[in-house]
Amino acid sequence: MNNAQFYMLPMESCLPFLGERNYLQGTTLFDAITDFIPRETAVDYRISGVFRTDRILVTADKYQGETGALLVTGSGTNKQKLFVSPLESSDKPERILFDETPVQNQMCIEGDSVSITHEAEHSFATTIVSLNKWFLKGILPIEGTGQWMFTRLTAKYIPDEYSNIVLKKKAVFSNGALVCSEVIVLGELIGDLYFSWVS
Repeated sequence: MNNAQFYMLPMESCLPFLGERNYLQGTTLFDAITDFIPRETAVDYRISGVFRTDRILVTADKYQGETGALLVTGSGTNKQKLFVSPLESSDKPERILFDETPVQNQMCIEGDSVSITHEAEHSFATTIVSLNKWFLKGILPIEGTGQWMFTRLTAKYIPDEYSNIVLKKKAVFSNGALVCSEVIVLGELIGDLYFSWVS
């Protein structure tokens, strides 16, 4: 994080809900703070809860109130942390259309992996999360009510170009309720993507 970005904090933001959701997508949160991620820098992004609000607070020291999301950039002594906390929702949250069909239509599932060869119209994080969600629905159907939720992304860096993505199921934990998928971009292993089943 450079000094100009650091002095922007603490920062309040009002973010849109996607489609008919009544919570903020983890990728909406991630994309809102990508300006704080230096190029070619390692990233560890974790979401600890569901943001049922459209307003957030980003700080560089600690959570303000309820635990939300954490972004760690860099490594070793060069690590920087950003804490994202939920604020009271606005009266009328903004909603924007969100179409996942381009990802669904282009993805190809083969065994324990799924791929997409054309860059989608969404951000990198939104693309891999949407791809992984439909992948898990196909290979790990779970009975009962609930849904797969994006909970963590670790990456060596966030690629600018991602026209060829492969996700491979790497490990399953907690009796199938937590799944880790490898993220491969243009033939390079970038990092891991974690999803939890929330009922």
